[in-house]
Amino acid sequence: FTTLFPLTLHSESGEVSGVIKAVKEQYRALPNKGIGFGLLRWVAQDAELAERAAANPPQLVFNYLGQFDQTVNHESVMQAAAESTGGSISPERARQFPLGLNGMVANGTLEFALDYSVLQYDAETIEMLAKSIEEGLRAVIDHCLFIERGDYTPSDFPLATVSQAQLDAWQQS
Repeated sequence: FTTLFPLTLHSESGEVSGVIKAVKEQYRALPNKGIGFGLLRWVAQDAELAERAAANPPQLVFNYLGQFDQTVNHESVMQAAAESTGGSISPERARQFPLGLNGMVANGTLEFALDYSVLQYDAETIEMLAKSIEEGLRAVIDHCLFIERGDYTPSDFPLATVSQAQLDAWQQS
């Protein structure tokens, strides 16, 4: 099962550590991992949510498909096909989002694929975007590999009343 919900991420910090902390806290602040949005929007047909969605349509959908190594691996009876499965959506279908970023872990590797409309973007623009995403991911990975301690945030300690400033001070001592 999956949930679809709007989420605008921002960080006042330009440092990788600050961005990680900001994104982690914003994502974890979603009630019930975002499932309530779909219930309100589609089941309850909430007019306010419909108006807001129409006024500010999403430009990107991010879809993390999961860790396929946990279910399809060398011990599984079923195996992933080596050849391409082709497009998962008809090219005739109208796009719901201008850009799609789909990620998964397969064969021990984190993989991402960008999908886009050639009517909206040229290949050169998408290649530049893909390169920027790769550089950003490499910066996050490098940061995580070389820090001495984890970058804890208040949501890591849900039973404690502690601010980010307090945690940062404790982690530096």
